[in-house]
Amino acid sequence: MLKNSNRLVMFVVAISSSAGLAHAQPIADSDDDFSGMQGHRNWFYGFYDAQHAQQVSPVDFQLFPSYTIGINAGDSYWHGAEGPGGYFTLLRATRAHPNGWITTGGRAPVDQWAVRRWVAPHTGSIHVTATFTDLNVVCGNGVLARMYTGNTEVWTRIVDSAVAQVYEADIAVVPGMNIDIAIDPFDSWDGCDNTGSIVTIRGPIVQHPSNVRTCVGGAASFTVVATSACAISYQWRHNGIPIVSDPNAAGSNSSTLLVSNAQVDDAGAYDCVLTTCGGSVTTYAAQLNVCLADYNCDGYLNSQDFFDFTMDFMTGNPRVDYMNQDGYVNSQDFFDFLAAFFTGCP
Repeated sequence: MLKNSNRLVMFVVAISSSAGLAHAQPIADSDDDFSGMQGHRNWFYGFYDAQHAQQVSPVDFQLFPSYTIGINAGDSYWHGAEGPGGYFTLLRATRAHPNGWITTGGRAPVDQWAVRRWVAPHTGSIHVTATFTDLNVVCGNGVLARMYTGNTEVWTRIVDSAVAQVYEADIAVVPGMNIDIAIDPFDSWDGCDNTGSIVTIRGPIVQHPSNVRTCVGGAASFTVVATSACAISYQWRHNGIPIVSDPNAAGSNSSTLLVSNAQVDDAGAYDCVLTTCGGSVTTYAAQLNVCLADYNCDGYLNSQDFFDFTMDFMTGNPRVDYMNQDGYVNSQDFFDFLAAFFTGCP
């Protein structure tokens, strides 16, 4: 129950657009996470395999069987059979190359798209940024970069210059849902198709709120910073229960929640459910701890609190009836304060 007071507990959400300075820590990074283990950090390396002119889709995804460790950093790569009769298809940490129906070196004439697959480990909203560049600008006709969520193609661009093509979107995911980043040889010709390919996946929350301690009637602030390519809506909660419209709890559906007068029953966990076009995500819970014995509200529990309480008690100040709130200033108020004082603050 929130009480009226001129003191406020303030919970603040600071928001930036996706073009702002704030960036959430990556959930996944195709460069940093690259390894010789399929499934490491939910990344899988493979290809879509289909005969010429047949439609290719994520259901055609197959894992690469081989991983070769390079001499230099960034040279290690995933691949299938190589050489005559094999394939040009491969994936490095920051590069990809497909195989085409029109190929060279005696390779198999098959359309084979190089595909990085990230599989969502949780339910919620993610922000995906994928950047593609042509690393062989002096030759070839480029590639088609394609993005899939589940089995649905959501984006396609021709990549035929050093000018980056960038995909950026908020996506709602559930456990097991795949995000596929595919490189298509374009017109089935794989000559000069070495392509830069880097993907980062973030949640919308840049900074979660931190725990705060305050006194009875005191003030506190909690901040969460979020970023999204689209609008964000908010629902603040106390101990998992949505805070509805209340004159003493303004802004429960906005970026700032103001709670009047911190009392004992205001202590607990506060979090915020953020909803974007990509779904909903909840901040970590921040604990509001109310220190009963910090009588002077200076942020410390010490002898000064005892002296200040005793002075008010001796003069009959009604403020000392702040714990049991029975309407009387009597010895019970003194005993309650002593118990809280020697218990200490959470």
